[in-house]
Amino acid sequence: MAIWLLRRLVLPITIMAARLREFRVDESEGDVPGLERADELGDLARGLYEYRNAVESRRTAERRAEFLANHDMLTGLANRLLFENRLAHELARSARTGDVVAVFAIDLDAFKAINDRLGHAGGDRVLKRTAQLLLSCVRGDDLVARIGGDEFAVIQVARSQPAATEALISRIFKIASTPSDEGLAIRMSVGVALSEPGQTGDELHELADLALYRAKADGRNTARIYNKHLKDEESQRVRLARDLENAVSANELRLTFQPIADTVSLEIVAYEALLRWRHPNLGDIPPDVFVPIAESSGLIDTIGTWMIDHALRAASTWDPKLSLAMNLSPIQFRSAGLATDICNATLRWGVAFNRLELEVTESATLLGFQRDSVLATLLELRKYGAKVVMDDFGTGHSSLSNLKEFTFDKIKIDRSFVATMHSHASSSSIVKATIGLGKSLGLIIVAEGVETEEQLSVLRQWGCNQVQGFMIGKPTECLDVAGVDTAH
Repeated sequence: MAIWLLRRLVLPITIMAARLREFRVDESEGDVPGLERADELGDLARGLYEYRNAVESRRTAERRAEFLANHDMLTGLANRLLFENRLAHELARSARTGDVVAVFAIDLDAFKAINDRLGHAGGDRVLKRTAQLLLSCVRGDDLVARIGGDEFAVIQVARSQPAATEALISRIFKIASTPSDEGLAIRMSVGVALSEPGQTGDELHELADLALYRAKADGRNTARIYNKHLKDEESQRVRLARDLENAVSANELRLTFQPIADTVSLEIVAYEALLRWRHPNLGDIPPDVFVPIAESSGLIDTIGTWMIDHALRAASTWDPKLSLAMNLSPIQFRSAGLATDICNATLRWGVAFNRLELEVTESATLLGFQRDSVLATLLELRKYGAKVVMDDFGTGHSSLSNLKEFTFDKIKIDRSFVATMHSHASSSSIVKATIGLGKSLGLIIVAEGVETEEQLSVLRQWGCNQVQGFMIGKPTECLDVAGVDTAH
């Protein structure tokens, strides 16, 4: 009887108790004995088994909920919450260990255009591929996070900085340059900030974002590491953005006009309006500095309207045979009302619409999901009678594609090719080929940056239609060309 009780009752109850203790600390893996029994002990075993399954399901759900609370569902990477908590932990730990915490702020370049080309499903594939790319580049104890949209971040802790940061940047761009099965290489801008004693996580991340902004401003698909120079530049940018708001009302903006001449006769055929800003304390601010600030701050529409109005007012005093060229911001071409606004301004100043030459850079025509609206605006401008000119031809990667999709009236060869066409065979070939291309398409070709007789002679020989540069005339503010001889 004692043996029977031991085998049939005591031992199963002992095992059940052991399973219950294991289960209480989340370590239960063994089977519950007695499930097949028809007696009261079997009922107890089956009840324990069902209880264990219910609690395990609840624990699984809790672990899943905890994972989702701290991770991005699409990529499986850490989310912003986990990123911020980990960053705070690493900064507190580094104060004791002497390690340096590096924060990488990463944005995909032209992700909206990728979505437009591949659809949202294709965009999701690119995000997943980016996540795997970053994970393959970092060490096991680094954290990769998706902050939101196409924004990613990396936390790297190392003693040897900035060497570790530079090595990681190198690995990221090396792998990113490899095209995928869809033929699409991942292009990204990266900003990095290295921790200093006493910094908070928010402060360090903001500095990484500042470096990211600089990477984008420097042409994208590159990386920048935050330093004091960047901080000074950002302070200057913030000041200029604030001062630019009052530049129009304070009469600090002005226009200069540079002549464009016929290559053979050197007769002036047009003037290009160039926007200038004379800051009351800092002096002349170059357009390549203040125009991006105007675009990012939303002031470009106001400034663009001012430029159009004042340029047309000046052109109203010229000989009617002279054209007015204006280089508008790519942001302005996104506005559906641009053509109407220009038309109203021409009527106000009595300038024929067919005297206008509106220059558009390749970045304006390559706006991804807004490409159709830009092309529609260009078509409307041509319908009114204006000429549309592709500026800086050859500097972008899809110049020929743009010529295929839109019929331009003129092409302007970028000054960088003209300046080096006597010293670099490739520049010479590009200039000559562009002139030949323009002839075959029936387009007028304008060469920018002509400064020497030698350059002019070669351009004449190759059949370039028009020239612009210091040899023809420098930009001037006070322009009186009404009724004067326009010959050089």
